[in-house]
Amino acid sequence: MKYKVLSFMFSLFCFFGVIGHVLADNGFPEIGKKIETFNFKNIKYYKHRSIPIDSFKGKWLILDVWDKHCTTCIASLPKMDSLQNKFSDEIQIVMVAPPDVENEKIYDRFREKMKLNLPGAFEDSIYERFDIAALPFIIVVDPGGIVKAVTYRVNFDDINDFLQGRTPVLPRIYGKTEQDKIHSRYDSKIPYLINGNGGAEDHILYRSLLTITDKPTEGFPSRIGLDKYGKFELLGVDLNFLYMYAFIGRYPHWGPRDSLYGKFSPRVEWQPVDPSYSSQNEKGGEKFYCYSLIAPKEKGDKAYLMRVMQNDLMNYFGYSAYIEKKKMPYWRLVASKDAPSKLKATGGAYYVTPGKVATGVTVRNYPMKNFIILLPNDGTPIIDETDISGNIDITLDCIMTDFNQVKKELNIHGLDLIRGEREMEVLIVKCSN
Repeated sequence: MKYKVLSFMFSLFCFFGVIGHVLADNGFPEIGKKIETFNFKNIKYYKHRSIPIDSFKGKWLILDVWDKHCTTCIASLPKMDSLQNKFSDEIQIVMVAPPDVENEKIYDRFREKMKLNLPGAFEDSIYERFDIAALPFIIVVDPGGIVKAVTYRVNFDDINDFLQGRTPVLPRIYGKTEQDKIHSRYDSKIPYLINGNGGAEDHILYRSLLTITDKPTEGFPSRIGLDKYGKFELLGVDLNFLYMYAFIGRYPHWGPRDSLYGKFSPRVEWQPVDPSYSSQNEKGGEKFYCYSLIAPKEKGDKAYLMRVMQNDLMNYFGYSAYIEKKKMPYWRLVASKDAPSKLKATGGAYYVTPGKVATGVTVRNYPMKNFIILLPNDGTPIIDETDISGNIDITLDCIMTDFNQVKKELNIHGLDLIRGEREMEVLIVKCSN
């Protein structure tokens, strides 16, 4: 079909579609087939140091592949340990990582601090063996050695469903081979979906361009605006992303150094919570969308693009949205009277623990104004209200992804995180008329 630049297109389309069976020779575990036989050669905290995977037959086996660079994986260690403890008679969870000194140190540290009971395997070529494209990467294998799921997360209800003979709805992930095929079908110089770029045109349900996909691709610019090809695209994002770009014109996550931090809530407030969106999240089968907009470059200023996007969302979803000021929760970082003197830098060179700081951090001669950057954040802003203006020395000897441990360590040094409320601008989306 011929594409006319001035035509208004708006579509609903499944980007990835239904992908068939993965080729057996690429290593990616195929659902419904027997898992590849191999030996764990370096497994710690288990009754054997080396063991064939077939030895786990008779129990459900969950292989959770992780790495030091995957903060989501590291943060999930306590959760996986809890699942192992709850279903200890019926499942065996094995945490699997590449053989790396830092990986083993992190795992040992978590095991000691969090009292973990999970065996940890450190195996060569684990990415190649399972054709892994990204982490987290979880394989669920039944007692007969048959692959039942390849996903990036499981919870209590999912495991209970498997044990009861049910098949839970889990987010699907794809191997590197399939990902490479998907990426090779998309050319960033051409608008998405035009002339088959990224998918077939005959899947369109409604034509500016809105499509639906079952997997986030994380293709998005930091701010709204036309690129040099005259297009603006968000690929594989959720409803929060869509509405934030439409109403504030930018990526909806900001850190302490950002001008919006503590002034504009990074969370959309749904009134009431969209039931379809909520239930999808709870079940793990999130809805993600791709949005593509082409506009004349002379009209491609921020205000114009935001208006167009707002209209498109209103036309399809029918939700009204607006921004208002209201009291929102935040964390107050406060200090005791003697904290300033206890924390005052003693001089010397600036220092902060290099690399990943998941298992603790030490700073020397470090600006207090930057300290909150190192603290765990669930999206709720942390505001420095200590009145400490100079540099500090401090060591937090704890698991940095565990909020309670961090809070206890702060208390030792005369600091505390206290829940408070402050006025912020909030994007509100009303899901019903």
